[in-house]
Amino acid sequence: MAQQSTVFQIRMNPQEKQEMFALFGAMGIKPSQAFRMFVNEVKRTGQMPFAPTLPNKETAEFLLLSDEQKGYEKVGKASDLLLDLDD
Repeated sequence: MAQQSTVFQIRMNPQEKQEMFALFGAMGIKPSQAFRMFVNEVKRTGQMPFAPTLPNKETAEFLLLSDEQKGYEKVGKASDLLLDLDD
């Protein structure tokens, strides 16, 4: 008898999805296979396959800042960035 399956959906932003599909593709697996691997590892060990952590207060506050508030600057080319590093 064929095994029944069900659909499970995950919401994420389009950039994350694109990056995820590219990474898993480079590994030679589909996202659904990666998720099944994750689920099987949780079932096998009874815990997450990584240690989820919460950022400390300072890091959490920094993550909420805009790039401008963090002091990030946009550069046109990598060579421009390298010139800035030499200064």
